[in-house]
Amino acid sequence: MNILSDNPVSLEIEYDYKQEINKLQSLINISSEWTWQTDQNHKFCMLSRGALHTTSIITSDLIGKKIWDADKFMTAFNISWEQLKEKMESIGVINEFIINYINSKGQINCFSISGIPFFTKTGDFGGYIGVASNLTNYQQDHSGVLRILNTDPLTGYPNLKTTEEFFNKSLVTATRKNKNIGLIYINVHQLTKIHYQYNFQEIIRVLITICKRLNSIIRKYDCVCRLGLNDFCVVVHEISQAVDLEKIVKKINKLLTQPYEISDHQLTLNFDIVNYLAPDKGKNLSGLIEKARNKLNQ
Repeated sequence: MNILSDNPVSLEIEYDYKQEINKLQSLINISSEWTWQTDQNHKFCMLSRGALHTTSIITSDLIGKKIWDADKFMTAFNISWEQLKEKMESIGVINEFIINYINSKGQINCFSISGIPFFTKTGDFGGYIGVASNLTNYQQDHSGVLRILNTDPLTGYPNLKTTEEFFNKSLVTATRKNKNIGLIYINVHQLTKIHYQYNFQEIIRVLITICKRLNSIIRKYDCVCRLGLNDFCVVVHEISQAVDLEKIVKKINKLLTQPYEISDHQLTLNFDIVNYLAPDKGKNLSGLIEKARNKLNQ
């Protein structure tokens, strides 16, 4: 087991560590200060030496433990431990999960971690590799913290937390006026496959293009959100009836199916779109998103 290293060795898993870390740094476009790795059981098996240089991390607090089992020393800042556990167990991408860490000597740090799953050449899940940034000093910058908490690190558009707040406020306002709000859920078929085929910077450009196209259709008081690598949603503020929502869906479908520039050629993506009116079909954004996902998985 390689606990502290700036040149991690293969943990009997065939993959290029440095190449994957470079891909991750391109994907999330952040300046990382140290790197980390978990095994196939989500237990920390490596922290680079930068973790000691930039934070007060004590390796025995983390090595051999799952991150959500280290809550004796840590406080989740922007999502819950259960949400992180669910994301990692479903092999999802981790985007800037912020942690307040108090080590066993009582020293306090704040840092963010981001990570991607990796797979062996035989296709088996090998664990997570990730990067981390120290936010202890940056935490004093209120506007910087708000940016991290409220936006998607890949696209700069609102994240799920911000969109949920927008949804809840819109629902209250719409209900008072006897109106509805609309949820449009968009799933992109190929993104989970093609992100292994192209440079992650190119994938980011595709993600941003999708968000920009969505934003060009909606009104300034509606909201676009990237939920994950392959799904997005639009919350439409104060809409009268289902037929009005369907008109927006048709515009979205027409615009999103236009080609995307990637690696000097044009890529056409296929989309599935589900839309609901709230409060008719539900009063909770996460519940409606889950409902839409389940509908597409049937």
